[in-house]
Amino acid sequence: MELRQVRYFVAVAETLNFRKASDQLHVSQPSLSVQIKQLEDELGVMLFRRSKRQVEITRAGEVFLSAAQEILLKVKQSSAAALHAESGEAGTIRLSFIPTASFHILPRLLDKIKSSLPLVNVELREGPEAPQIPGIKSGAFDVSIGHLGHSYDQIESMLLIRERIVVALPKGHKAARKRAVGLEDLEGELFIIPSKDVLPSLHQMIVTAFLQNHVPLNRYQMVEHFQTAVSLTPSELFNRTIGHLCSMVAWERRSTCSARAPSP
Repeated sequence: MELRQVRYFVAVAETLNFRKASDQLHVSQPSLSVQIKQLEDELGVMLFRRSKRQVEITRAGEVFLSAAQEILLKVKQSSAAALHAESGEAGTIRLSFIPTASFHILPRLLDKIKSSLPLVNVELREGPEAPQIPGIKSGAFDVSIGHLGHSYDQIESMLLIRERIVVALPKGHKAARKRAVGLEDLEGELFIIPSKDVLPSLHQMIVTAFLQNHVPLNRYQMVEHFQTAVSLTPSELFNRTIGHLCSMVAWERRSTCSARAPSP
């Protein structure tokens, strides 16, 4: 069975007139009749009752018409989906992100995707930074949001946002009322900082800041989640260093939101 035979059958069934159907299909009437006869022979049923005055569809033809119309609709939808996918207007984006991206960057990005690419589905994968670059290179991720300290071969990246590293202090701390707090104001305190396993880039940025300012970071506690640090805020035992120095996004150039740089 050929797709054109299905189209020919539907045209005849909808018009109940071989001449009108042949004009609509831009084929000769004898050629149309031959194709319908071949389709009937293949199906083993009579689809139409023909007379000199009229054409009537049979019960078998009515049943086949419903299925044939569905087939043609599926073909049309599949063709449109393929075109949308080729242009990047449809499909699935596998987006990995670090936990802190969900506060500001991710909601804005998802709103933008929803408004500009309504046919695109987004598969969210929250996790640590370490798997992001290998995931993009292997094709497991299409887009990754994290802290990228340097560039990588075959990966394109762009700066999304730059923020200051801030310190949160418990009430009553001597430096809590200062408009600007220097690291020297916190020397000897116990800090909560991001885990080097979950946010290695941000962790290193904070450690480097202490080194560059010649302030020892001797007492610290590492946490994996921002919420954990927030819950410890009222404690007088902890100071907390939180925030991003910068957040960057990497994407793979396989579709509209892709990440691997094209080969030269």
